[in-house]
Amino acid sequence: MRLLFAFGLRPAPYANRHALRFHDDLDDHELVEEREFTWWTKFYNSMYWSAAEMCHEHKHRLVIYYEELEKQAQFGYLQDWAVPVQLVHGVKFKKHGPPKEDIYATLKLQLKLTPCQCPVLEDPGGGGDMVRNMSNPIHPRHQSTLQSLGETVKLLVRVYVVQGVQMRPRDVKGDSDCYVKLFLGSKTFSDRAHFSPNHSNPVFGRLFEMEATLPGDHMLQVMVYDHDKIKDEVIGQTNIDLEDRWRTRHRATVGLANEYTKSGYNHWHDVKLPSEILIDLCQKRGIQAPYYYGNVIEVDGMLFGDETLISKDEELQERLSLAVLKNMDKLPSFGYKLVPEHVETRSLCRDDFPNVEQGKLQLWIELFEANIYVPSPIDITPVPPADFEVRVVVKNLVGIQAGDKNIFGKLMSDVYVIGWCEDEDKRQSTDIHYRSFAGDAAFNWRMVFGLKYSPNEDLMVIRRKAGLLEEIEFKKPPIIYLQVWDKDVLTKDEYLAALELNLSNMYAPYPAAQLCKPYPKKRKRINLFKRKVINGWFPLQSNAHPSQRSQAAVQNGKMQLSIEVCTDVEAVNRPAGRGQDPPMALEPPYRPDSSFNPLTHPCKSFQHILWPVIRKYVLWTLLILIVILGLVLFFSNLPAKLMTIPLE
Repeated sequence: MRLLFAFGLRPAPYANRHALRFHDDLDDHELVEEREFTWWTKFYNSMYWSAAEMCHEHKHRLVIYYEELEKQAQFGYLQDWAVPVQLVHGVKFKKHGPPKEDIYATLKLQLKLTPCQCPVLEDPGGGGDMVRNMSNPIHPRHQSTLQSLGETVKLLVRVYVVQGVQMRPRDVKGDSDCYVKLFLGSKTFSDRAHFSPNHSNPVFGRLFEMEATLPGDHMLQVMVYDHDKIKDEVIGQTNIDLEDRWRTRHRATVGLANEYTKSGYNHWHDVKLPSEILIDLCQKRGIQAPYYYGNVIEVDGMLFGDETLISKDEELQERLSLAVLKNMDKLPSFGYKLVPEHVETRSLCRDDFPNVEQGKLQLWIELFEANIYVPSPIDITPVPPADFEVRVVVKNLVGIQAGDKNIFGKLMSDVYVIGWCEDEDKRQSTDIHYRSFAGDAAFNWRMVFGLKYSPNEDLMVIRRKAGLLEEIEFKKPPIIYLQVWDKDVLTKDEYLAALELNLSNMYAPYPAAQLCKPYPKKRKRINLFKRKVINGWFPLQSNAHPSQRSQAAVQNGKMQLSIEVCTDVEAVNRPAGRGQDPPMALEPPYRPDSSFNPLTHPCKSFQHILWPVIRKYVLWTLLILIVILGLVLFFSNLPAKLMTIPLE
């Protein structure tokens, strides 16, 4: 068996199912240069990974916890090594508040009950039960742990403050000029010079590096202030116990990356490699070192396969070791998870309102020994977005057959298309293609959308006013939304179909309408910010609209589009008008003579709508009238004609 593994033969049936459930083939997409990506690319890609607006699968991601790390049950609340017990010295009574216990210290302890057989004392009545020698010696592993608790450890602490969420303003005018201030022991670190003006969701992107000594400097206090010209006010604060993160078995010092990469925006920034971490854990646990069989690894009697999806060019040994580290809870000798690379969300509170949340702060912490070499920190400085202009020309529609009927019972629809990018309230609309009988519609109508896009984050930045002076900012994938509607006069317009296009990760269109069909999973993807221009046919989606109960009527609809992405400089040099207006005016589309508004053209309505329907009936009526008139005239003149005939 091991000989087969050594040659790399048939390792899949023996590897864990979780590791080998991944297939090797990914969606074919355009090559993306990783040098354009930053840590923010990974952060926002993780934020939208499980949402409907799923981002690129070829980009790395991390874990976002929407609570504090010490509140995660899968890591034992970081209290597996010791449980904090508060030492109370009486109760404090406040004049305008409830009584509060006077906590003067916190004792961290761990109780372990071990059965033992103690010798019988010569004088049982003399006491001394608590000073007996231990009959069972302490395990060497526990002895080393106890010795390490008594030693002083110098740490290098890195605090990465990402962003704030829903900060409560302290000023009457309603805006928040937030900045961060840190306290560790007797040291203070202020970032007042880099405050974020007029934001309830400020993006900080700041790194704070400091030294700490355990167990003395174990409590890190992070405070968020509201910048003011007179006096800065506290918005909220959060406290982080560094000792719990340093001593827990879940290894909360540096999170494990989802994949091992030597360089780039996902570079491995731990002091030890995955293989070194795995060997160290096995030695501490007293089990055999990992054994590699071709494409699998054996640890603690279990086999694991490679889980890498993106960085498959890295060393196989490190990839396999990382796969084991991510599945430590499956090993019999361990049974617990290790902390992954993450961003935690911490609630902010104030002393005067301890139970009222004042906002949230997203950050993560890395801990290193101060006396050894540590890797360079991660640059999380936010990159400002760039201005782009997207020009979408809606050319033709095929297969848009609605269920409306005209007064003569014939199926028809008055089709138009709406589109928007950042804000649905700023949507644009084409003109109406009236009386579409064959399910086809022609527009040749241009929509122009402006957006702020960050290539590093692969997201567009949306800013909206939330008050008189306050402005909120949030980010979404760069998606263009197009919807097809049927215009009705007496009732509400009917929703027919929709199309959502992610400009940075969109399926390649089809060259002809006959070839257009629902996209397969392996359809090629393109990045329009790199390709700039695309033309072709896109299949429409028949998903239900929130305002309507019924499903969309279009099942096989297709839309022909021409999309162009321009930078702000290119848009100024080559301006384009909306609709069919200049500059770069578009030609009016070819439409049948029956395509017009019947309410504004009564003569045309009679000529193209009423007359083609009643024409045969009018002609038959005239023919019958002529026949009847001829017969009447014939029979009315028949007696006179008969009288003129002479009798013989």
